[in-house]
Amino acid sequence: MKEKRGRVHMRVVKRNGKFEDFQIQKLERSIKNSASDINIVFNNSDIKLLCNEIMKELSVACKDNDLTSSYEIVGVTLSVLKNNNFGKVINSYLGI
Repeated sequence: MKEKRGRVHMRVVKRNGKFEDFQIQKLERSIKNSASDINIVFNNSDIKLLCNEIMKELSVACKDNDLTSSYEIVGVTLSVLKNNNFGKVINSYLGI
């Protein structure tokens, strides 16, 4: 992944095949909303820690081409939530 103005630059292949720039804010909002839906409150520090771990795993997975997919982001997010004992948030994140 390339850094652009202090930010990591990665492209995401969406489910419809289109490309867009990775936006960490979308990931943060998604995790926070999923937790909130089941009455779990994450503070901003919790969200940042989880997202940093997710970004580290994604950077390893796409180090050669700065490209990932929405499916890969979901898979890594689920793994990080599980590894950090937030299994209850997984079903909410998946919309189950």
